[in-house]
Order: sequence, then C-alpha cells, then structure tokens
Amino acid sequence: IVFPLVMLMPYVPINLAKTLSVIVAGILIIFYLFALFRGIWLTFKINLSFFYTILYICTLEIIPLLLIYRAVSQTLG
Repeated sequence: IVFPLVMLMPYVPINLAKTLSVIVAGILIIFYLFALFRGIWLTFKINLSFFYTILYICTLEIIPLLLIYRAVSQTLG
C-alpha cells in the first residue's frame, strides 16, 4: 500500500507530494499501532505476566520511538 505512494512522490507537484507523505506517515502509524495492540492482546491471551507485558512495551516499543524522535529533532534543529 505504501510503496506505490512513495514511488509516486517524485513525479507529482510538491504540494501533492507533501500530502502523499502525510498519508504515508498516517498509514505507517496505523499499521504500527495495530501491530502493537495485537502484541499486547496476544500477551494477555497466553496469560503472560502483566509485568512482562509492560517491560516489553517499554523496552521494545516506546524507547526506540523516543530515540528516533530525539535523533530527528536534533537533526532538524
């Protein structure tokens, strides 16, 4: 779904390319949240400890996003 939109960006006017980039970012966020909630649901389904679920979410899901945000914000100014 995302690949054709990304491949289309160089060939469209700049205002449409900005719109396409927002759409692509939105699609990626939706897929990421879906995968995150599915993982949480599966951990509860197999009766994994609540502590391990929170530990997983913090170490493998939230911290990398914060590091990416920090790197991007330092790069952009």
